[in-house]
Amino acid sequence: AEASWFVPWSSAAGWPAAIIPQLERVAWCESRYHTHAQYLGALGLMQLLPFWFDVAGLDRAMWADPVVNLKAAYVAYIEHERAFGDPWHAWTCKP
Repeated sequence: AEASWFVPWSSAAGWPAAIIPQLERVAWCESRYHTHAQYLGALGLMQLLPFWFDVAGLDRAMWADPVVNLKAAYVAYIEHERAFGDPWHAWTCKP
């Protein structure tokens, strides 16, 4: 599933172009691209736990904004790469 808006949103959120195809697969699996998705406390496009918005220095209230959600997701990606050696560790869906 490809969405024409996904790449511009991902780029605006700071994701490197080389990773965006993987990111797109994870987002589709996690939320089916529903920006307002909520499941077991996980929020938005990338189904993030709320604390990731705090870690990223972003307003939790903006979780449904796709660029804000993708910015927080990139922080989670980087932190999980550093901590676990697996950048996709935070997500149930893997690329």
